[in-house]
Amino acid sequence: MEDNFNKALQKVIDGNLGDSIRIISDVLRNGNNRFGYDRLESISNDYHLMLNYLERGYQDEQRYHLYGKLLRKMYSLIADMETFSNRRNVSSYVYALQLAGNLTMSHDFVRSVLEGFVSDVAMTSLKPEDERESASIELYNRHQIFVSRLFCGIWTSFQWSRDDCEFYSDLLSSPTIDANDAQLLISAVMLGAIQRFDPYKFMTLLNVYRSSSDKRIRQRSFVGWVFSLHKAISLFPEVKEMVEDTCNLKSVRRELLELQMQVVYCLNAERDNEAIQRDIMPTIMKNNNFTVTRFGIIEKEEDPLQDILHPDAEDKAMAELEDSINKMVEMQKAGSDIYFGGFSQMKSYPFFGTMPNWFCPFYPEHPGLSSISKELRESKFLTILFNRSYFCDSDRYSFALALSSVVGKLPSNMRELLNQEDVLFPSEGTVEEHSSAHVRRMYLQDLYRFYKLFQYRNDLVNPFGKGRGSDDDKDSWNALVFCQDIFAKDSFDDQKLKLGQFLMKQKRIEMLSQLLATITPQSNPLDLYLLKAYFYMYQGKNAEAHDCFEHVLTLDSAHERAKKGLSRVCMLLGKYNEAERWYAELLRSYPENRNYELNRSVALLKLERVDEAVEVLYKLNYNYPDDDNVSRVLAWGLLCKDKFTAANKIYNTLLSCEKPAKEDYINAGYCHWFLHEMEEAVSLFRAYRDNAGGDVWELESVFLEDKVLLERNGITKIDRHLMLDLILQN
Repeated sequence: MEDNFNKALQKVIDGNLGDSIRIISDVLRNGNNRFGYDRLESISNDYHLMLNYLERGYQDEQRYHLYGKLLRKMYSLIADMETFSNRRNVSSYVYALQLAGNLTMSHDFVRSVLEGFVSDVAMTSLKPEDERESASIELYNRHQIFVSRLFCGIWTSFQWSRDDCEFYSDLLSSPTIDANDAQLLISAVMLGAIQRFDPYKFMTLLNVYRSSSDKRIRQRSFVGWVFSLHKAISLFPEVKEMVEDTCNLKSVRRELLELQMQVVYCLNAERDNEAIQRDIMPTIMKNNNFTVTRFGIIEKEEDPLQDILHPDAEDKAMAELEDSINKMVEMQKAGSDIYFGGFSQMKSYPFFGTMPNWFCPFYPEHPGLSSISKELRESKFLTILFNRSYFCDSDRYSFALALSSVVGKLPSNMRELLNQEDVLFPSEGTVEEHSSAHVRRMYLQDLYRFYKLFQYRNDLVNPFGKGRGSDDDKDSWNALVFCQDIFAKDSFDDQKLKLGQFLMKQKRIEMLSQLLATITPQSNPLDLYLLKAYFYMYQGKNAEAHDCFEHVLTLDSAHERAKKGLSRVCMLLGKYNEAERWYAELLRSYPENRNYELNRSVALLKLERVDEAVEVLYKLNYNYPDDDNVSRVLAWGLLCKDKFTAANKIYNTLLSCEKPAKEDYINAGYCHWFLHEMEEAVSLFRAYRDNAGGDVWELESVFLEDKVLLERNGITKIDRHLMLDLILQN
């Protein structure tokens, strides 16, 4: 049935009202319920009346207007039928409706409860101290039940009306309700609009973004309307015009670009966690001063002989620990979600079994924290955690719940730290905790955790994932907002190019491929073709990269990066004459550039201008005696000049370093082979094989690639096969 809804909706978006009516008629005819039948009959009657007038030859000036109106009615009907079906058959909807119960959602009632809560909190604070705590607990318990039910009622609701939009736009921007409630309900509106585009839910989010002065509310609304964008917006000119007007502001375009980059950092969370676990955590764990026993966490006893035997060990350990922590800090400053890996393991608490809790701003009075130990509650920890936003909200709840379960097992000196803000969360100075970008990043991390870990996540359209159903390209990224049709104008190309350069650095090639298809070359052809050149190089499409670099140079003949890229591509394509020419030109502008000189030497060797290359390489080796790359190319040049002993001397030095290159083994092997020192040659080739993953057939391809060099030194095809068999014997 879902496929039929998607097909019918796509027909509506394509402007084909007749086909959509026929598809939905079949759904109702073959289904078990009559939901939407009267609305479909009304739309169908109006459509056939229009056809009737057309057949009679009437010229109706309102025809196109009425046709658009019918398309919008049909869209709303299909979306409601889909929601009705989901409410009966999809676990997340069934769960949400059970939680919502029979809650009254009239506008007056909702406003009175939300505004009444603010005044009730104020009144509770005036009660006598012996009554205040119990009254506060009861108030927050009752209110959390209400907002959770309201949350579920909103996101599973049918398509909204203009009245709904006006009411919630005003309510969620109003200072008369609690800011936490506003943020929670904005998430509910967003969740519903992401599931199926709803023009009035979308407009609500956009209205709140444009009118609210609260950063937290504004940024949640911003993420909400951006994630809710859908090509169905083309059916609603009023909504489309609002988006275009909003995006005409430079500040909005800047935020859109920031949001896109922050989303990519969220997508990198698991990759970053692997890097942390592999490269950073072993050092931190090795140098920590605590151990976990069945009696709790205890401080390790210091070894009295350590200071005597290894007097500098403690300083080295501290330096290693500090370096590892600094690496994580730098990752966080760059935008990485460094806490995902750790806190994703802490989402099994019953607290996260309730959907609204994933979106709830952290506050100490939340009833879900009522189970927290008395010792932790009496400390300043919750207040400190509330005031500092190093973690996203769901991680703060995780932290509090996890710490509560172990606080009694902590050493006394560690428990004392729970009251010291500067120790728990040392100020970094550069973290702008209250900036819009930081607030938005924390919310995106909350969303990423929800869509990654919530028990019913597979029921939901994931804004961080791929595809939105059969009406969209299955390989498209939902979160690649700039690929939306509404951003197809040339005026967004600057932001797209900056995003493209960012995606290239992040190695998000699939996303970059989709983005490049939306950028027109008119606005900034030089940067576009340069980006395309690197994109093709990464994919190994060197011929296409060559053409793009050449195009850049027709626009700017002095462009260094294009010359450098073109030189590199020419080497990969085997166009050594052209590569040598470009490196020579680069050297005229940058005569001291070692890499250009070295790469030109490689090109000269490939062109068999060996004497010329070796002369340059001797000079480089004299100036940079510790540069292994220079030594490596010089050794190859000497090998090509039949100076095997001199080449082998260099290779011996290279092979004695900590991490020799695989190629050093095979080239050193060539030296011994040409000198008929077979035992040494076989040993080196086996070492190459072992470094290549045990694949002797890779050696065969290397021998074939170096066929000219081998044959020049008397190594025939039969000799190559014999050598391979010798290597295989071990």
